[in-house]
Amino acid sequence: MLFNKYLTIGTIGNCNFCHPGGSPSQLYGYLQGRGYVGGANPSLTSPSKSCLSWYGGNMPQGGPTSNAQATTDMNAWAAAGGQNN
Repeated sequence: MLFNKYLTIGTIGNCNFCHPGGSPSQLYGYLQGRGYVGGANPSLTSPSKSCLSWYGGNMPQGGPTSNAQATTDMNAWAAAGGQNN
C-alpha cells in the first residue's frame, strides 16, 4: 500500500523515478540495503534520519515539505514492524 500510494512513479515520493526498483519488493530491498527500512524503527520514518521530505529530508527533490497523511501512514507502517508485506 505504501509503495503504491507514496513511493512509486507519479506519487508524492516518486522514488522509483530516480532509484532502481520496479516493484515494491525491489524498492524495499534497495532501501533495506541502505539501512532505511526493516525493524520496529526504520530510519525512513525518523525525523532526524529520513530522506523523505515530509520528515525533513531532501527526497524527492522539490517534493512536498510536509504531508500529514503520508507521515501518519508511514508511522503506522513503522509501528507495525516496518516489514515488506
